[in-house]
Amino acid sequence: MLNLRTSVVLVDVLLEAALGLGCAGSKTDGPRDTGVGVGDTAASDGPRDSGAGDISTFESPGDDDARVTVTLDVTDIGASYANKAVYLALLEGGASCMSQTAPIKYQGGSVVAGGGCLISIAGVAKGTYTACGFLDADDDHQPGPGDFGLELSLALSGDHIERSSLNQWFSFPGTVVGTTPSARPYKVGYRELTFADPTRGRTLKTAVWYPTVDGQENAASAFVGGAPNVSGRPYPLILFSHGDGGRSTNGQADFLKNAWAGQGFVVVAPDHQKNTSYDSDNSDANRAAIQFDRPIDIRFVTDQILLLNADATSFLDGMVDPQAIGVSGHSFGGHTTLIVAGATPNLDHLADYCKVSPDDWDICPLQDKLQQLYPGKRIIDESDSRMKAALSLAGDGYGWFLADGMAKIKIPTMFMVGRLDTICPLDTQARPEYEGVLSTKYLFIQDKADHMVYAGTCSQPTQSDCPALRAQIEFVTVAFWMIHLKNDAAYSNELHDYAISQLDASLLSQVGN
Repeated sequence: MLNLRTSVVLVDVLLEAALGLGCAGSKTDGPRDTGVGVGDTAASDGPRDSGAGDISTFESPGDDDARVTVTLDVTDIGASYANKAVYLALLEGGASCMSQTAPIKYQGGSVVAGGGCLISIAGVAKGTYTACGFLDADDDHQPGPGDFGLELSLALSGDHIERSSLNQWFSFPGTVVGTTPSARPYKVGYRELTFADPTRGRTLKTAVWYPTVDGQENAASAFVGGAPNVSGRPYPLILFSHGDGGRSTNGQADFLKNAWAGQGFVVVAPDHQKNTSYDSDNSDANRAAIQFDRPIDIRFVTDQILLLNADATSFLDGMVDPQAIGVSGHSFGGHTTLIVAGATPNLDHLADYCKVSPDDWDICPLQDKLQQLYPGKRIIDESDSRMKAALSLAGDGYGWFLADGMAKIKIPTMFMVGRLDTICPLDTQARPEYEGVLSTKYLFIQDKADHMVYAGTCSQPTQSDCPALRAQIEFVTVAFWMIHLKNDAAYSNELHDYAISQLDASLLSQVGN
């Protein structure tokens, strides 16, 4: 999942070393290790640390020239990754895996067999290396957004035989303790539509992910224009709202939309006109209007999808269950999600908030424009009663709603947030929003996530944890939709068991009215 832009030269060399090899040396006994081991006899007693970068070293006597064996351990990665290639390279010095010119000092590769694999590089000399590894999940023979990968700094003295253990360097769906998502039962198709709303003068480019009979199973990207898979229809519908100045038709959060469609959902995501990366209008008038244009966009696009659902000539004919519709979004899209779900913005709340903290909210300078748009109206309701569940990813908006506005939400709602998020912090956004909801609610907190992880972007602080974070996000969101859009109660226990197993995440939940 992490996009390691490793040089093509690096990839070609690794492929030469890897292809045709099996994992005959994979572990088959004893406790499974989900991470990377430097040496295959690392101590296994004591508590495991799930954080990347924590290396415990165990020494044994040896000759001064004894060299180290570095082993990449990806046991128990799941049957869905059988026959996938896994590569490991050691670069000298502090070179980055993303470098186009970094020299490779040592290299190795193999192919996953039986759900596990060990890649060992023997005779590694003392020195400081960057270890680069990835699993070629999408079978394109190069690192990319559909692959799992990471880089790690290794300091090896080489003065004796060193054997070290590093847990969870790699973290795949299938390696975590507890229940993990099954392989996606559906291939995923993708199309782009355009909807015009003449009453508001808005044109909305809209992306659609859906179960298809074409393409590859468990593919990292959707098959463009695939024929719909009608075997499981009608499927629940999820509307997705992108973040401020983002887009839904260029890859934002595609890893999630693809995952949801692969589990049997139709996912629809419009580009909010005048608030995208290609047509953003930052005038005060538009910044004020877009606050409520966005939730109305979601309602309008839902109308259009349901019309296509009843159109015998449409690829969506009969594909959507009108009684099972959910809404989700990231950042500003999380704000939009809450409005669609039923939270009511209160202009008096916002005015009071802005008097105390005028610089803390980007909408505070727009008070006059809001009054012009909604003269004499203080509480604004742009909700959609067709929504049966809502999922806010690193969302904002609490200053609009406060507790009484959040209490207007009557459907199951999940909030996901990272403790490293400085844009929409946990304590000022997701936590008070969660506390204000009186219906069934969830708050999933990821200790190592920042704001952009949910949009599919892993910044430097989260890069090493990116595969594990995405695996968590995928599992938890799929479980939420399964519970509340597919009425699969079994996922409730699975969700809580999974959350308990995650050492770097926590789940709060409460059954509401």
